[in-house]
This record gives sequence, structure tokens and C-alpha cells, in this order.
Amino acid sequence: MLPIRQKKLIISIIIILGIGALLRLYFVFDMHPPERYLYSDMQGYQERAAKWAAGAKENIYDTFYPPATHIIYSVFFKTTKPFLWIKLFNVIISIVTCIFIYLSSKILFDKKAGFIALTIASFNYLFIDFAGYLMSETLFVFMLAFMFYCFLKSVTASLQKYRWLFSFLAGLSLITAGALKSSVFLFIPLFGLWWLCNFKKYRIISNLTFYVAGFLPLCILLIIRFHALTGEFGLISTNGGFNFFQGRSHIKDARFEDSKLHVGYLFASPVAVYKNYTYNDNFPTGPYDSKYFYRRGLAEAKKDIPRTIGYSLDNLYNLFVLPFVWPSAAVEKPFPVLIKTASILFLMLVLFPSFFILIFYFRFLLVEYRILILFPILTIFLTTIMFYGDPRFRVPYDVFFIILAGFFYAEAYNGLRSWYELRSKK
Repeated sequence: MLPIRQKKLIISIIIILGIGALLRLYFVFDMHPPERYLYSDMQGYQERAAKWAAGAKENIYDTFYPPATHIIYSVFFKTTKPFLWIKLFNVIISIVTCIFIYLSSKILFDKKAGFIALTIASFNYLFIDFAGYLMSETLFVFMLAFMFYCFLKSVTASLQKYRWLFSFLAGLSLITAGALKSSVFLFIPLFGLWWLCNFKKYRIISNLTFYVAGFLPLCILLIIRFHALTGEFGLISTNGGFNFFQGRSHIKDARFEDSKLHVGYLFASPVAVYKNYTYNDNFPTGPYDSKYFYRRGLAEAKKDIPRTIGYSLDNLYNLFVLPFVWPSAAVEKPFPVLIKTASILFLMLVLFPSFFILIFYFRFLLVEYRILILFPILTIFLTTIMFYGDPRFRVPYDVFFIILAGFFYAEAYNGLRSWYELRSKK
């Protein structure tokens, strides 16, 4: 028999998850069905998924975006009602994400912090909003939460066989997450350095074999695909160069003309629109010419070092403070109002408390495996400084800020309760 307190916790978790699921079901089936919002990136994902489902050949432009999103969604385009299954799939993985946030919070801190984090994640409108689009964010949120839980369990599981299992899943989920958005790969050197310093302490030296076993097979397939489509060696996508150039130049409208393939492209940054950037340019190559844009980005960075530093700081501002999250900020009402309001509330109720924990509990977080929570946060922080800042890029990493905010509110509750008990005794 479970203790009464534990029964209440389980019932409370089920209720919270149930309400969160109902909100998502209402949102994606009635308020914001993804099939009504197929343009720009969403249309691109739909077209690539349908093409993959039909067995059509990919081309070099398909390498501009990481492949996992359209490959995963292509499964549903093999059915007669793809968007029915896409909506159900988005709801399910969005709710399961909340469960992994709870489980990770419980390992790092305690059940109370986990329950608060679960509640925040379940009602977080930013997560709900992206479930209403055919985009990579909902998948990436889920994969980050699952990946982080697997890495934690690979260190903390009581039995060695479970450590090996979770190590394999950690490696597999890391490369899968990278195939959704390659920014996550900065996690590898951070975790690798920690593993080198701690494998004896936690007796996890043998985990390395299983991390690699989970990571390597899919990694090899991605390298083969990249080379087949581009003729060059790479891993995930060819958008790194242009993202780097955007962050160094703050370009608004970019027009591309690939004379070899006789195709043209147009990109307009939503951040540039909201921030009133004025620089526009034309380029004699495609956006997938990553080497070209890395060179252009470096040239821009060297022109004016103080400006380059200022742009990096501005990228961080855009990531954490700018409340205009595309695409909902640019569609019909009420979604621009909802996303802006949700972003401001998230900043005040989640980001500020999590930064409080990062600053004032920093030494506490450095102890043992709690330091792992810092690695994905450092990953998005460093990526933004080096490349580009967009609040949409931060939303998947909100998983980790929610975990810290759950701990903040749990600590605040414990402090208030202790204060009240002391006051009552006087």
C-alpha cells in the first residue's frame, strides 16, 4: 500500500497532466489546427515530409534544415489523414515532455520541485502554442527533456545494467536531438569534460561504450546523407553559416541566386522585422553554401569588434527578453496577444526565478551531478552569442529553466513554511 501523501501526489500529477492534455487537444483540434498554418517554415516541413513519404529524392536545399523533423512527420503522411495523427502525436509528446521534466527535477532536487516544474510545463502556453504548428520545436522540446533524463539516469541509476541502458538511450537521444536542431551538440564537450573528471567517483567508465553505441550508428547515416546531397563532409545541416552571418550582420531581407542550379530564394528574419533592422543584401549563391556565409560572417565580425560584441549581447536580449515569438506573433488575432502575454509572464515567473537560482544557488548547483543542469543552459547561451538570437530558439531549452524555477518555488515555499512555524512558536 502506498502512503496517503504519495497517493495524493500521484492523483495530483494525473489531474495536472489531464488538464494539460485537454488544453492541448482543444488548442490543436479547435483553436489552432496546424493544417491551417502551412506557410514559410511550416509549409517547408510539410512539403519535405510529404516528399520523404513518397520516396522522392532530396536535393541540396533539403540540407538547409535538419532532417529529423520531416523524416519523423513523414510517417503520418503515409496515412490517409496525416494531420489527425500529427495533432495527436504533438499532444502526446508535449505531455510526455512534462513527465520527463518532473522525473529530472525529482532526481536533481525533490518531488516538490518536480511537481511544481510539472505544473509549469503542463500549463506553459509557449509549449502549447508550438503544438499547433508543423515545426521542429515540439519534437525538440520532447527530445531535450528525454535526453537530459537519460543522462541523469546513466549516472544515478542504482544498477549497472540500467546505467548502460540509459547511457545507450542518452547517446541515441542526443544524436536524434541534434538531427532536429544541431545547437545541442555543444552539450557534448561540456558533459565530456564532466565525465572525465567524475567517471571514477560515479563508477561510470563503462558508460562511455554505451553512449557511443547509441550515438554512432545514426551519426554515420547522417554523415552519409549529408555527403550524398552536398558532396562535402558534414553532419546535420547547412544552415550554420547563414545563421552565423545573420548574427554578425543583423540582416533583414536576404535574397539568394544560385546560378549553377538556376534557383533563387528569399529569407526574411522575424527578429529583424521586430527590431527594425534595415540591412538587406543579395548573394550569388544558395543559403546552403555554409562556407561562403561563415567567411562573410567573419568578415563582418572583424570590421567592427565593439559592434560584434554589441550584436552578441543583443542576440541574448532577443533570446530571453524579446516577447515576439514567431510564427504566432505574426498571425491573426488573438495569437499575437496570447504569445506576447505568455512570453512576458514566462520571463517574470520562470526566467527571473531560474536566474535567481543560477546566481544565488550557483555553488549548490556545482555539487555532484546537479551541475548537469548547467550544461544545456550554457549550450543555448553560447550558441546565441556565437550565432543568432531568436526567442523561438530558446523555447525548447525552457525545459531547463522550468526545472530551476520549480526548485525556486519549492525553496520559497519551504522558507515561508519554516518562517511561519517559527513565528507560531513565539
